[in-house]
Amino acid sequence: MYIGLSATGPAEAHELRLLGNRVLLIAPRARQAQVSVGYRNFDLGYQSAVTAFASSLRLPAARASALADALTTARISSRDALGQLAKIWASAEQTNTLPGRMGLSGEHAGRLFWSKHGGGQLSAMDVKGLAAVFPTAAGGVEDLYLSACNTAYDMMDWPDVFPNLKTMWGYFRTAPSLSTGAGPHIRLWDRSTRASQQRIDRLVAKNTGRGGNVAVWSRFTGIQTGVVEAMETILARLTGAEDVFHQRRRHSSPPNRSNEKSTNNAI
Repeated sequence: MYIGLSATGPAEAHELRLLGNRVLLIAPRARQAQVSVGYRNFDLGYQSAVTAFASSLRLPAARASALADALTTARISSRDALGQLAKIWASAEQTNTLPGRMGLSGEHAGRLFWSKHGGGQLSAMDVKGLAAVFPTAAGGVEDLYLSACNTAYDMMDWPDVFPNLKTMWGYFRTAPSLSTGAGPHIRLWDRSTRASQQRIDRLVAKNTGRGGNVAVWSRFTGIQTGVVEAMETILARLTGAEDVFHQRRRHSSPPNRSNEKSTNNAI
């Protein structure tokens, strides 16, 4: 699975397909909070549509209710990505074909991934709520690729989401874009996580663009980065990134919908 919140997400997923992978791409839709099942389209900004969508996935009633609760708890701007992920995980559990690797790319600050162009938002807590509904599918994820800046700071959120996670690849400071090295990094991550790898080596990216910023984690080694900084410097960078995020969020608020919309949409 590859969750590409930015406009370059499809191109990043294509890099993995060129290596022979079957990639299930989750990308923002033109209209926020929209998700489709067959010929039916659901606007997940409305509670009735959330309930109908959950029921459409052929889940037992209790699990459909739990899925509706997880989507209602999430912010509206996260629901189209979560809805697409729910579709994949529901099918995976029904067919016993569990995706073992996941990629997540976009802008990142304050434990939140988002797109510069209003393409949605996502956090580990959002995915964790969905993972509780689909524990078998979530348990199948063993390798995670976080293609976004400063993801090393909240790497330890993800083992609580994916209980069988073995490795992670993220970034301390700036992550590369496709024009500054993301393509080679995607290929290196793919090679490093094929089969049943238990460890991952950040030095495989040593001579690549932004390779010095790579941070990795495994259950055997914990987090490894190549940078040592004072805590004051780290906190200043995080505060600055969060300020930028909140400024952009104010200028790209989701459109208002009718009073039927769920009220639990605060960030």
